[in-house]
Amino acid sequence: MSKQKREIFNLINSTCDHFTAEKIFFEIKKVIPSISLSTVYRNLNVLVQENKIKCLKISDSKSVYDRNVINHAHLISDKSGEITDIFSDKINSLINELSDGKANSFDLIIHY
Repeated sequence: MSKQKREIFNLINSTCDHFTAEKIFFEIKKVIPSISLSTVYRNLNVLVQENKIKCLKISDSKSVYDRNVINHAHLISDKSGEITDIFSDKINSLINELSDGKANSFDLIIHY
């Protein structure tokens, strides 16, 4: 694993926050000043493909990255933008039912 990829992975795994690629870029730049935003995106895509992190599309223009790759829902505050993971067998059953058993390709996002 390259130094850039390892730092990105460690950052995401060090917090329960859901960071955008831009936030990850600014945090990693403190450790690796020469890193580019395109390098961050490239490594994030690889980590998602390797199922080490999850990309959560919040809207057409915003995606965040989650360290937790097991099936779960997300509760998003419309006021603060805070994202909270929700782990519930009932919700997971609903996700499986709605996605015809393909829950890994389906995200449940609840705005409040």
